[in-house]
Amino acid sequence: MAFGGSMAAGANRRSFRWLPDQEFHTQVNYEKKTPCLLDVGPDLGPGQEVAPVGTFESFRAWVLPFDGTDRERCGLALRRMYRTIAPWVTENPLMMHVRLRR
Repeated sequence: MAFGGSMAAGANRRSFRWLPDQEFHTQVNYEKKTPCLLDVGPDLGPGQEVAPVGTFESFRAWVLPFDGTDRERCGLALRRMYRTIAPWVTENPLMMHVRLRR
């Protein structure tokens, strides 16, 4: 999650949460309360009325599971994901406020 200061922990709203899954029978926890079910969605909403013949397009969520704990490999995977779903974020920003004086 790259919002709220580019960190999920610093965001003021949570768009995802880990919940226990009672139907997951191979948990280590005897009471089956291991948070192993990813729930993605807003806390409230969506606050939009849809007509009977209308359509509603919801949000999208991309999950990037890392294949290891190597920091460089995880960084490259994250970079590839951003390059795929939002290629404009990898471009160099234009510095319109920087001017050269001659």
